[in-house]
Amino acid sequence: MTKLEQDYLLAQTGLDEHHLHLFAEVDSTMTVAEQLSLPGIHLIAADRMTAGRGQRGHSFTAPATGVYVTIVIPVRPVFLQQPGLLTMGVAAATQQVLQMVLWKTTSLKWINDLYLYNHKVGGILVELKSDAENQPESFLIGIGLNLAPHRSLATVNATALSTTMVAKNQLIAALYRQVVDFSAHPDGQQVRDCYNQHLLWRDQLVQVQVGNQLERGLLQGLDQQLRLELVDQNGQLHHLTPDEATHLRPVQ
Repeated sequence: MTKLEQDYLLAQTGLDEHHLHLFAEVDSTMTVAEQLSLPGIHLIAADRMTAGRGQRGHSFTAPATGVYVTIVIPVRPVFLQQPGLLTMGVAAATQQVLQMVLWKTTSLKWINDLYLYNHKVGGILVELKSDAENQPESFLIGIGLNLAPHRSLATVNATALSTTMVAKNQLIAALYRQVVDFSAHPDGQQVRDCYNQHLLWRDQLVQVQVGNQLERGLLQGLDQQLRLELVDQNGQLHHLTPDEATHLRPVQ
């Protein structure tokens, strides 16, 4: 099994040993990130996680066949003013890295999941960390990818990006560079273009729970405000919330 390579990652990221944190096993890279006291940009990576953190408090075991990183960046006002921009930007950056490193074209499921052949291969989790005065201090950006096959993937309708772990360290370095670059130079239009080009189920008939109503319609794409649009069977336009989009499904 490919292990994390400190010398390679130090060279490829430009980080020093105080800002690169590598583990064979942790409960969650997000938990490690929460406990950091040193300012600046950090990269935390682990071979395995025993209590990985997902959306809505979901916890999961992450085997040594995946890529698990958390990138810590200082707070930027633009990401506080535009909720969702950082999550979508990181998802788009991850999509681009997978294309560059693995030559795999993944689809983006709004707002924070990546799919390959209609099976989930990765997810993004962004959390805000506050200081002792409860002021926003940093963003914790978690990225999890199913790199190589594991028996647990079949139970959650997931799949792997590759058959081996050979590209693990290369992926981590590329993810770090791409995410940090986006955080320094966020471009909402580029994010929108990436999502609309690679949006899962775009222009397909889907169904989703909107309030108390089960709606069916065509998934249109993202508008200028990065909202997901759906036109129902009566021609009415809906802007889906992230919670609603979680339960979005294609109509078979």
